[in-house]
Amino acid sequence: MEKARQKQIKDYKTKEIAALRAKREASSSPIPEEISIYRTWLKRAIKNKKEPKVLILGATPELRDLCLGLELATFSADISWDVIDAMTKVMRTQGNEKEIIINTNWLDLDKYLKANLFDVVMGDISISNLRAEEQKRLLGIIYKLLRKNGYFISRCDIFLPNKKRKSFEEIYSDYLSRKTNWLGFIVEYCWYGPKRGEIYNAKSGFTDFKKMFSYFFCELKEKKPKLRDNDLEKFENLISHGKNVIHVVFPKEIFEKMLKKYFRIVTIEKIKYTFSEFHPIYILKKK
Repeated sequence: MEKARQKQIKDYKTKEIAALRAKREASSSPIPEEISIYRTWLKRAIKNKKEPKVLILGATPELRDLCLGLELATFSADISWDVIDAMTKVMRTQGNEKEIIINTNWLDLDKYLKANLFDVVMGDISISNLRAEEQKRLLGIIYKLLRKNGYFISRCDIFLPNKKRKSFEEIYSDYLSRKTNWLGFIVEYCWYGPKRGEIYNAKSGFTDFKKMFSYFFCELKEKKPKLRDNDLEKFENLISHGKNVIHVVFPKEIFEKMLKKYFRIVTIEKIKYTFSEFHPIYILKKK
């Protein structure tokens, strides 16, 4: 398992992978409706705070732009310098003096940062990049770094065991009727499509993205569905940089039990698309 983790880190240090991830319209990046939720809750979290500080798990340019646009002291942490560099180049606020870049593993953050330093910690599907025990460790570190009543705001993937499986055609119908977008098309196929048992292991939480992408493209080739605009290119870009990603997603009940050790769930925000049901933004407050 550790070898797989090291392979992921090695892959993400390549400039090619970083460049593919920097194509934000063709990645799993948060869309404007989700950024609006992040903005609303970030503003609430920092209200009446003197010189608030924010920690961002990852180099997500949309979150960094949001925080720097509000002139907040922003600490952005990512293990890959190539990813940091590529993401910074697509930011609106690059070069802002209020940002401090931390090039390290998230599990080492408490070695470099003081306890009770931040008013808010933010991430975007960050925690799913870690295995179960690492997720628990990271939650403990976030708790340690947050000030009293601090917030952890993050989009998270969760698995819904009782959600009905759908055929490729049913998911495609949602895509055509704009109940979901191109990203929802592929992620719903992953966890709730006909091949779920071969792609997702509910016990370990591990999602085999390489296998998922292979099955999905076979379906596209065989059924030749009509796609909007340049969505095929978006699929191809996502596959190019996502096929070797470690992605661990737990059933909602198990995941929230992990969260509740350190945080109170204030609310769970969703957008209009169907995939947001299992891809929501958690608003958490330090206990």
